[in-house]
Amino acid sequence: VGARGGREYLLESIVDPNAKIAAGYESVMVHTRDGVIHAGILREENGKELILMPPSGVAEVIQKDQMMSREKGVSGMPPLGMVLSKRDLRDLVEYLSSLK
Repeated sequence: VGARGGREYLLESIVDPNAKIAAGYESVMVHTRDGVIHAGILREENGKELILMPPSGVAEVIQKDQMMSREKGVSGMPPLGMVLSKRDLRDLVEYLSSLK
């Protein structure tokens, strides 16, 4: 975790996890032509399809030509800025920055 960015990046990720969602953790919601809504973590995408990992754990392949709309989802991590004290935030950022 500490190798992804500096202390400012780590603090922002804790206080406002939706500001920058790390690659591999982006969630999306896709509405397809058949009226189904698919939601999950974006695992892979190419020119023709995308692969979502929904909460069920079974990957879903969605053809892009069948998509009607696509929305960026929110982070699965709750914002912790109001939960942790300033001292706890400092300690957590320091600990995470040491994990390289």
